[in-house]
This record gives sequence, C-alpha cells and structure tokens, in this order.
Amino acid sequence: MPERLIPFILLAALLVITACEKPPPELKFVETEATWSPDGSTIAYAKPDGIWFIDADGTNERKFSSDMQVDWSPDGERLVIATFGWNIYLIDKDSTNTEWLIEDGKSNTPAWSPDGKWIAFVRPFTPGGLFWKSIETDEFGGVPHVGG
Repeated sequence: MPERLIPFILLAALLVITACEKPPPELKFVETEATWSPDGSTIAYAKPDGIWFIDADGTNERKFSSDMQVDWSPDGERLVIATFGWNIYLIDKDSTNTEWLIEDGKSNTPAWSPDGKWIAFVRPFTPGGLFWKSIETDEFGGVPHVGG
C-alpha cells in the first residue's frame, strides 16, 4: 500500500468510529444558583422562568420573581437579584422595598459581602470583569484590567 494513502485511511477510520459513538445527551437548564437563607429555613434557586423558594424540608415551593440569579443577605432579610436584562436590584424577602443597585444591562452573578454592606458582581464582557458596590454609600470599585 502506498504510504501516501495511510493518512486517508486513518481519517476514514476516525470518521467511522466517530459516527458510531452515541451523541451526548441534550443538556437543558433546569435549576441553578441555589443559595440557603442564613437561618437555614429556605432555599432560593433559579429555574428557567425565574427565582423560586422552597422550604428546607422540600415543601412549599413558590415562585418569588421572574429573574435569573439570587443571593441572600447575611441577616436573611433581603435578597440581591440579577435580572434577565443583566441588571441588579435589592428586595426584601417578603417582595417589598425594591431598590435598583445596578442598571447597566451588563452585570450579573451578584453576591453579598459577609458584613452585608457590599455587593460583588461581574460584568463578563468588560475588561477586569469583577466589581463591587456599597449598598450604604454607593461607593463603587472594580478589579483593574491587567493584560489581555
């Protein structure tokens, strides 16, 4: 067999082997972003249609909002939520007292600081990407973009 046919034969064998493999299972977004309330009584999590709560014993599932990401405040009285429009707001656990924190259309994945005074968040398409904002003073900070 001429040596120049070997790469074509190997390619054909690889195509046959690949065609015989099972396709990967279809992945579907179901539940994500689970976070416990500080007192351990409730879990907040995201589904494709919004933020849901469920009691720690697996009962009393209820829809909280039509948004995509959530984190509890350290005292358990408020939540920070990222919307599908990539904005961030604060809200009391009883769905009252909404306060917009970031309305730029590019921020998500919010998280409370342990002292409850700051919200960290990301802007994945912005150099540096990691930012934080004081909920008391509106002071703002971020990681400077380094390198490429």
